[in-house]
Amino acid sequence: MKMYRQEPTLKEWEQMMEAHSKKVTVSKEAAIADLQAAGILDENGDLAEHLRSKDDLYEQDESAQEVCQQLGQQIAQAREERQLTQAELAARAEIPAYMVAQAENGNISVSTLAKIALALDKELSIRLI
Repeated sequence: MKMYRQEPTLKEWEQMMEAHSKKVTVSKEAAIADLQAAGILDENGDLAEHLRSKDDLYEQDESAQEVCQQLGQQIAQAREERQLTQAELAARAEIPAYMVAQAENGNISVSTLAKIALALDKELSIRLI
């Protein structure tokens, strides 16, 4: 036995349309007050300090990515100077070949960097200044 869904009556349609058409309006002042209460805006209506500092973290992340990209370029250059393929360098460094490709693209860990530097007969120096 099939059960069919009964179509809403005209009154039910009108009630549904009325419910969907109601709009919630909030004043600008009320919205700002809510954002301040949530800690998103400060008392002046500016972005809260703890959220502004996240922008600094993004800038630092971009700077770190640039350093990693430069390291990757140096690895590729040193490998090519020694006329090694990525697979050959990986074998010397005792790491999977995909890790050499990742390193040359700037995606590298310190331990992988150390293994690659050793395989390329390069001195590795990491400093915090």
